[in-house]
Amino acid sequence: MQIDQFIFKLLILSIPGSISYLLYVKIAIYRIENKTKFGFSEIMFILLSSLISNVIYDLFVKLLNCIFNLSITPVLEKLLKVGNYSAVELLFLIFIGIILGIIFVTLETKKVLYKIAKKLRFSNHYGDDDVWTFVCNSPDVEWVFVRDHKYDLVYFGRLEQYSDPGENRELLLSDVSVYTNKDSKYCYDIPKIYISRLPEELTIEIAPKKGEEDAT
Repeated sequence: MQIDQFIFKLLILSIPGSISYLLYVKIAIYRIENKTKFGFSEIMFILLSSLISNVIYDLFVKLLNCIFNLSITPVLEKLLKVGNYSAVELLFLIFIGIILGIIFVTLETKKVLYKIAKKLRFSNHYGDDDVWTFVCNSPDVEWVFVRDHKYDLVYFGRLEQYSDPGENRELLLSDVSVYTNKDSKYCYDIPKIYISRLPEELTIEIAPKKGEEDAT
């Protein structure tokens, strides 16, 4: 019985970590290549989320006790009891998991820690494992020339979507003008185009803005 309660407690405590890690993996630019690293990161998320959620819950209860000058902890504990946890505690775990997930996603996608390190001159490392992600994720990159070496074409358009680093590099461009790569001869315009090529079959050139320069 004690073992069952212990397992149940671990499952409850894993709620915020699982939620925050799920948000992080699904939203942030992050590819799981190392299962050991994946497991360790998830454990750290769970531990951190559990610690923060317990601290916030305790502070919340103490604040209410001070405001209303009475002990409301027994009342909270009796609300929809689930094992040793009340519905209030479960909601707190879920809420903290979501908040932590958003925070970690922001830290990763905005490269906050790397920007701070660069400001303090600790490092010039951007944080991405692949230059492909760095270029495509840059806020300065909007209009691009994509040279397709496989079909000897050049696509000039707005970069809408891109894939994570992998075997194939995928791009979605909009407002596209297509030219021949050899002599820059205009071929046609198309609203959107999806491109999937091997890394060595594509070259991306960044254009300042549409119309400032022609495909060359």
